[in-house]
Amino acid sequence: MTDSPRPSDFLAPGKVAAAMRAQSAEQDRRDDENHWPKIETYARHNAEARWRPDNMAGNDDEPDGLELIDWPALAAVPVPPREWIVRDWILPRAVTLIAGSGGTGKSLLVQQWLTSIATGCAFLGVRPVAAVPTLFVNCEDDTDELHRRQHDICMAFGRSLYSLQNLHTLPRVGLENALGHFDDKGRFIAGDLFHAIRDHAQRHGIRVIALDNVAHLFTGNENDRQAVTPFVNALARLALEIDGAVILVGHPANSQGSEFSGSTAWEAAVRMRLFLARETDDDGDEVNGSDRRILSRNKANYAAKGERLEMVWRAGAFHPDSEGGNSREPDDETAFLACLDMATDARRNVSHLPGSNYAPNHFARMPEAGKRSAKALATAMERLINRRVIEVDRELWKGSNRHPKSGLKRAEMCANPPTQPIENIAPTPAPTPCADPRQPPSQVIENIAPTLRAPTPLLLRNIGAGPEGPPPLTEDEWAEQQAEDDAVAAELGWEADS
Repeated sequence: MTDSPRPSDFLAPGKVAAAMRAQSAEQDRRDDENHWPKIETYARHNAEARWRPDNMAGNDDEPDGLELIDWPALAAVPVPPREWIVRDWILPRAVTLIAGSGGTGKSLLVQQWLTSIATGCAFLGVRPVAAVPTLFVNCEDDTDELHRRQHDICMAFGRSLYSLQNLHTLPRVGLENALGHFDDKGRFIAGDLFHAIRDHAQRHGIRVIALDNVAHLFTGNENDRQAVTPFVNALARLALEIDGAVILVGHPANSQGSEFSGSTAWEAAVRMRLFLARETDDDGDEVNGSDRRILSRNKANYAAKGERLEMVWRAGAFHPDSEGGNSREPDDETAFLACLDMATDARRNVSHLPGSNYAPNHFARMPEAGKRSAKALATAMERLINRRVIEVDRELWKGSNRHPKSGLKRAEMCANPPTQPIENIAPTPAPTPCADPRQPPSQVIENIAPTLRAPTPLLLRNIGAGPEGPPPLTEDEWAEQQAEDDAVAAELGWEADS
């Protein structure tokens, strides 16, 4: 250690400064020896072990309780792959927010998706990475309603209720469902229900918890980010504790175009935000009476934003919109033909080519279209043209200037049937089959076989012994040959000739 400055050295400022720097360096060295080995040990422990709640309260070996990453220690550790519950849609150890207007089917969507995850079935064309136990906390429906809904879901998946051991469902309608409260300092304090849900999930290996919905579970001011952020953080902590996903169901605000209600902290605090919407036309208006729904991924930290899953409600469950019998193609075509008939009756010619008289644009404004979009009508038009139900550039009528008007027209199918009969060239009519199986057929086929069963085939030897065939067998050889043939026939299961 450098000697302390003597009183005479104060007359030399340079010596004093050098001595102070030396003392500071020595103190830093001592601090490093006492401090950094513990930090490195703690960081390596953090790299090898998952997060544990007791670490957050502090650690006796770490002065400030901070979990630091030791990047050099991770240099030799393989980079872990991205994990998913449902690839690109539901993340583990994170919170996913699913919002949608009332009546769109959010609860049904969540219950059906949890069933898919619990059983490993594909839902809307997307299969979970693995079948894992799930927990559905529903605050709005009773057991009977959940039973009816689950029956329809099982019918859609081709499963029985016996296969739902991994689907845990907790009805909470009419009960106190707050997950916690806020103290005087604005901190979120988890309540009994929160702990009961966590304990059940840990005890049964639950990997996905869905909470339906935020209006029942969150008691703070949804417009206050100081309340929203701690609440969502508590759900994120729950996701970490179960090493799984937490799905939170919410509602949008009343304002036009809103996708979630309250503070933007709902958007910022979650890792994935999905939105369930009804079908809309080109103007953004909902299509009346449509059973189609679109689930869009409007926030995603680790997947492409804006992807959609399109579905249709049928028989109490959601099905992929591309399934046979689920799409609106027949209805769109019927609407297009109705509009075409009205335009033809009004002597308004329309065309399949984009322009001033483009049929889909005109038809989308007609009542017969039922608020279908021009895009949907254009797709229907192409299908009708390909099937030759309608024809293009056909002469319709003559205009006021005596020039013919042309455009789309229904195809004329067999308007004039042939007048000449087609000659029957069959020599005799085919016999009428008998409807009564107990009666013999009207046309008897003669049986020319000498016996009712074929004789046992003879297994010949010496075939082709010479140009004149094999020499004739003696009586003893013939008997020996016949005995061998009968033995082979018996071994093969044939009956010997009588």
